[in-house]
Amino acid sequence: MTDDLTLLNENKTLLESIFLATYAVDDLCSGTKLSLRSQRLLCTILSSLNSSLRNASAQQSYSTILIILILLFAAESFQDFDAVSTHLDGLRRLLELRETKPVPSDSKLLFKIQQVDLRMSLATGQPLCFPFDYSYCQQPASVISLSSTLPWLMVHPALMSCYQTLQALSNHANRCQSSKSKRILNWLDFQSQVSTSQTLLIGLGDGHLPVVSEALRLGMLAFLSTLSRSPVRKSHLPIFTSQLEECYLAMKQEQNSYMPLLLWLMLMGYISTIDTSSSISFSVWRSSVEPDLSWETARKMVGELPWIEMIHDEPGELNFKHLQARKGDIGSKY
Repeated sequence: MTDDLTLLNENKTLLESIFLATYAVDDLCSGTKLSLRSQRLLCTILSSLNSSLRNASAQQSYSTILIILILLFAAESFQDFDAVSTHLDGLRRLLELRETKPVPSDSKLLFKIQQVDLRMSLATGQPLCFPFDYSYCQQPASVISLSSTLPWLMVHPALMSCYQTLQALSNHANRCQSSKSKRILNWLDFQSQVSTSQTLLIGLGDGHLPVVSEALRLGMLAFLSTLSRSPVRKSHLPIFTSQLEECYLAMKQEQNSYMPLLLWLMLMGYISTIDTSSSISFSVWRSSVEPDLSWETARKMVGELPWIEMIHDEPGELNFKHLQARKGDIGSKY
């Protein structure tokens, strides 16, 4: 705490950035535009940042990276994808100046940056700015056999690897939560596994995968995008939303044996980006999900796939019950 206060006291621009983040949340809650107060402060911050970046020490400064992260938050919140792209490119250049590979102390910071990078890629279809594949990294302690839980699911080998990684991470998080464990997350292992998974999954996007494999790929990307979220509203990911809805329609034609995968894919889509008012998504939900399916039964089905209770249970249940109630309301009119 003392170090944080010292950092703020020594860097006026960082303190102004904290105020900007606070103002941006207020603006989001009250409307959709950045207020005049926030715009003025943003101009001041950008001017100070550009001036300081002429200095080599500022380029190496942790404070500078924090300032750009806060600017990233504001730009993403207001769906200014051009600004997000500019800030991500700036962060990439600064990290390259600091060192060729991130050290353990940077893993948490890099995770936060890569979360924005992932959402930017999903929103626009652009390649990742931080496509790190830690092929050397330690694999999760508990590797899951896909055939033991979902014997009908035959997928691309790289998807199998990502699935095992994310399922092991989910199981680890759920065990810690249920046991009230005080264990601290190993950010180096966590960040490297998440980074490798999202890099592989984005890279497989041009591979024209079979429908079921594509459903698993998109579901895992949606899962990854929910590991950090805005407390104000869902992420706006237009390209990814279109991909999800196209996959929903394709999966609708598959046999009922794929129902757990489709249900999980749709709930992950709703949790990450899709609004329950979407007509395409709801039409698939209405025709594919049984009207008498309970949340308890649905929860067991989706729990066979990557699902972190503390992150996904509450929004998953809220979306499920809303959609089932809406389905019942429509059915009662006929």
